[in-house]
Amino acid sequence: MGRKPNGIVSEFFHRGAKLADSSNRYEHTCKSCGQDFPKGRTDSLLSHLVKTCQAISVADKQRVLHLWRAGPERGGRGSSGKKLHVNGNGRIGRGKPGSLPYVGRQTVFNGIGGGLNGLNVLAEASRQVGASDGKHPNNNSEEGGNPLGEKTIVVDPALETSSAGKQRNIEADLRAALATSSPPPNPYDTHSAESSTAMAFLNNSFSLASEHTPDPGQSSQLSLIAASANEMVPQDGGLSLDNDVDFNSDTHHAAFYPRPIAIHASPQDSSGFINNFGETSKPMKHKLRAQFSEERRKEVQLVRKMGACLRCRMLKKTCSSEDPCRQCQAIQHPRVWMECCIRDRLPTQLTAYSAGLHTTLAYHDITKVKSQLSFDLGMGRIEIFHFDSQPPKFITFSALHHQIEPIQHVDPDLPGVTADEKPRVQAQQDIRILEGDIDELSTKVEAYMKTMAVQYFESEPSTFIRESVTLSWELYQNTADQLLAGVLDLWIATRILVDTEQLKWKIFLNPTLPPSSTQPISSTSTELCTAIDETNYPNSYALICAQMRAATERFAGRISKVVLTKIEQRLLQKQRSGHFRTFLGAVVLMNCVERMAWLFRKWESNEQDRQQWPLESGPAIYADQNNRFADIVTTHLRMRSLAPDCTLDPETGNLKVGYSSDPDVTKWFNAISISPEFFQERQREEFDASNPRSFDLLYCTQLFRPASA
Repeated sequence: MGRKPNGIVSEFFHRGAKLADSSNRYEHTCKSCGQDFPKGRTDSLLSHLVKTCQAISVADKQRVLHLWRAGPERGGRGSSGKKLHVNGNGRIGRGKPGSLPYVGRQTVFNGIGGGLNGLNVLAEASRQVGASDGKHPNNNSEEGGNPLGEKTIVVDPALETSSAGKQRNIEADLRAALATSSPPPNPYDTHSAESSTAMAFLNNSFSLASEHTPDPGQSSQLSLIAASANEMVPQDGGLSLDNDVDFNSDTHHAAFYPRPIAIHASPQDSSGFINNFGETSKPMKHKLRAQFSEERRKEVQLVRKMGACLRCRMLKKTCSSEDPCRQCQAIQHPRVWMECCIRDRLPTQLTAYSAGLHTTLAYHDITKVKSQLSFDLGMGRIEIFHFDSQPPKFITFSALHHQIEPIQHVDPDLPGVTADEKPRVQAQQDIRILEGDIDELSTKVEAYMKTMAVQYFESEPSTFIRESVTLSWELYQNTADQLLAGVLDLWIATRILVDTEQLKWKIFLNPTLPPSSTQPISSTSTELCTAIDETNYPNSYALICAQMRAATERFAGRISKVVLTKIEQRLLQKQRSGHFRTFLGAVVLMNCVERMAWLFRKWESNEQDRQQWPLESGPAIYADQNNRFADIVTTHLRMRSLAPDCTLDPETGNLKVGYSSDPDVTKWFNAISISPEFFQERQREEFDASNPRSFDLLYCTQLFRPASA
């Protein structure tokens, strides 16, 4: 029997095949956006509904969140929950308490939970010092009851005690050494009460021999061990003293001593004792930090939730929850920020690619067609490309084919179809779509984009953008700058999504050759190819183009997260070199934002398109967020002063480089040939639904420094 389906999951996901492993899970596909989940984990599915999916309503998200929290273990009925336990610091955790590392465990003293880690080390050290005599008779036979119940404790012979008298003598040495090494109590230390209780517990519990005089060789060792154990007394309450513990009983010795711990017998460096029992060449000083007060703890939690402001992240300062924060208020003459702190992160401010507009549209179109018609794996392959090249480069796909029988005319009075029109009518009735999920298609599209990158750059009509992406490509080839590589891939994907008039997919059906599985880019074809276009195969062409846009958007969503994270790290960290590469990458990224803003404005301006909008948030939401994103990037660049200096050339009236020893900066200014009047003209440009470049340089001009005379 399979796993009982979760009610929430069944409502929003299609259940697929069972996984081949022993996890008893199933593949799932989101009914709203078509996102595939090959592992089928319930937490991933529900997290997708609440956080990621843009195709379900806010009411559904709230309902899912309410049902998720109400169900046991976030999994609804039928999920096996794990027991909760309270760890040493009072927090609730999952799993077994014994699953912690050895050095983090707390020894159980005759059934009493908790324990003094420092005292455990102290006791073990006394065993090691006592073992130096070489007299260890084994005490294998012990009589008496077992207070631990039916559990039998297996004791390492090396850990067994030699005699009760010998143990008392060593414990007397430890007590004397501990008394001399313990520091005076600090009245301002919040943990002094717990430490005092723990040390009193040690002194009153041991049965000590007052006549014993410690050996001089052992005294120095015991003093060091006692001081070390005094530092290691836990700060979270220590040992619970609800019950009396008899440390002199025979059964106690087995439970008291853990397995041997590596402690050097030689004197340690006075710089401190390391609470890490690994092999270290140099001891590290033990750092002590007082606990936060309850008010300070809440303030830290609020700041972490809000996020530190931009200036505090750049300068690595401690931010506060005020607006502006205390660090920014202390500035007498702020140069960049004047009113409020910027706490937004770049990856969260640009969701145009991760929203899944084209992915959702293609999923619903393909699902609707598959539910109405039956498809079989077609013969041959589908070849798709953008540019004619020698030798030709194209992507190959397997195809699903559905052929509809022509409708016979029953009424003889109706006009029939001539012999010349029969092939065209039959072609319009045949439907072909690409075989494979969106992730597989996006991998092949990515390979084609990287192969034909130069053609995408050279075919760009805008001079400013063409020269910028071309120089970025040259710098990437010379320096292997991954930021430039990411923004160039994102720019190509953006152009494919936006510039559908100039970049139309050319689709051909090759009935003789199979698809290339090893290499997605092929250059071998035949003369028997049949064109699939808007005239011969209108339905097939529309569906295949929708799949290609979805695959391109899926790749753009992946690469955009990487690019935004990289450019934010580059802007926050002060770099000694590569300033112009960072600035040029920001220029290309701003052009991607400008063209995506035009795409969503086009959806908003067209009434017919607005009726087909599949996402919960309207297109205006995604178009307006680009303004905020551009402001944040501009602020980053100004604070780091990454924009190159430029001056006005009196002869040509264009901008030229001011003072820079970088030849790439001079080359770029000479190539773009722009004037301040051109910048002002682009700022006044209005939206044009027929021109995807109507917003070009709307945000890019904000990145430049004002030209000096």
